Amino acid sequence: MVDLFVANFPYDTEQSELETVFSRFGQVESVKIITDRVTGCSRGFGFVKMEEAGAEAAMTSLDKATFGGRPLRVRKAHPGGRGLNNGEGQRFRDERDNGYNRDRSGYGNNQRDYNYRY
Repeated sequence: MVDLFVANFPYDTEQSELETVFSRFGQVESVKIITDRVTGCSRGFGFVKMEEAGAEAAMTSLDKATFGGRPLRVRKAHPGGRGLNNGEGQRFRDERDNGYNRDRSGYGNNQRDYNYRY
């Protein structure tokens, strides 16, 4: 089974509509439309789990195809949610911390020893 990421469909799309569209290419196991936590409305993207041969055919046929007046985006879903960060942010923070934030013994140890007058 392959998870497909499906985006840019109309917000009023039902799970049964997506299942009907993708079932033309193979057996669909599940359809999940992602909704907003606060409003409960669709966010215009979701996931379709289907057999591998049908998933390949669906990706080639439905990517950029018009559905509800909008061009669909269909790709393989990446497990664990590979966003823009993709692990690079942690490497950058580690490099930055090695320069500026390293332990500076003897520096600033007596910053709180001042007698302030109020």
